[in-house]
Amino acid sequence: MFGVSWHDLWFIEGSFLNLARGLILRLINDCDVLFSAMPHTYSQSIIKSVSENLVVLDLSADFRLSNGKLWQETYDSKHRADDLLPQAIYGLPEYSAEKIKAANLVAVPGCYPTSIFYLYTLNIDYISCSPFRIPAARLAAAQSETK
Repeated sequence: MFGVSWHDLWFIEGSFLNLARGLILRLINDCDVLFSAMPHTYSQSIIKSVSENLVVLDLSADFRLSNGKLWQETYDSKHRADDLLPQAIYGLPEYSAEKIKAANLVAVPGCYPTSIFYLYTLNIDYISCSPFRIPAARLAAAQSETK
């Protein structure tokens, strides 16, 4: 919409936009599951606004850490829904399958945490924080060894 993101519109005040926000939340809350695939920090306020009964799978990093202080230290910004952080389940099925089944808020892990987990299960120390991605063939080999 004229170079303005949906996220920016969410935070602009005004009676029309408040009405639109309300309609969007009604539509969301009528669903059983919400896949949130917004960029990091965008989903915090929106997920805080939805029904507690809605199952949310968040693909951003917004709910992967367990508390607001840790979030602020890591991302250098205040988390806008830090009261939800303790109830968010880290959604790596091999690590927390039973918790995921019962959760209403699942923080879906990204490629780096997933690759490190698989290497860890093989007792391979991985402490490098290099900017290079783990080659897909190496990750695939590690995944196949864990089955």
